Amino acid sequence: MVTLPLSQPDVMNVPHAPIEPDRSGLRQMTDNKKTDGQFLRVLVVEDNIHNQKVASFMLKKFDCHVVFANNGQECLDKVCEADFDIVFMDVQMPILNGYEATSAIRALSDNIKATVPIIAMTANALVGDEALCLDAGMNGYLSKPIIAAELERVIVQWGVEKNC
Repeated sequence: MVTLPLSQPDVMNVPHAPIEPDRSGLRQMTDNKKTDGQFLRVLVVEDNIHNQKVASFMLKKFDCHVVFANNGQECLDKVCEADFDIVFMDVQMPILNGYEATSAIRALSDNIKATVPIIAMTANALVGDEALCLDAGMNGYLSKPIIAAELERVIVQWGVEKNC
């Protein structure tokens, strides 16, 4: 199992780490519902390079096209420049944190960009942290370490079903 966050020695072993989630439901939904045949376009907002590598590895297992932003301001810039099916947002980052970036996205005049599903992907796992993310305008919450089955659930719920 690959989980976040990883130490640098762990990252070197990521390509050899087995992640074989049950993709049958995702594949069936993707084949039936994504009529354009395109991969899900996913923006991962994460300032830690090791966590970016692990997220990329995990998301590519679910046929996602992954783009990265290193902080909330880069996230806002990328959301304004391109359309994404889902955004995975770290909470604690420099420049704009996840809450501020989410608020700025929700305030955009382009309704499609303003309503992109934003899922917190954070090490903040204390009681009340999920509510803070949802109150900030995020649609869901994943705590690190990320579990492949939970990631799949979120992709199906917010990535695939949104595009039906």
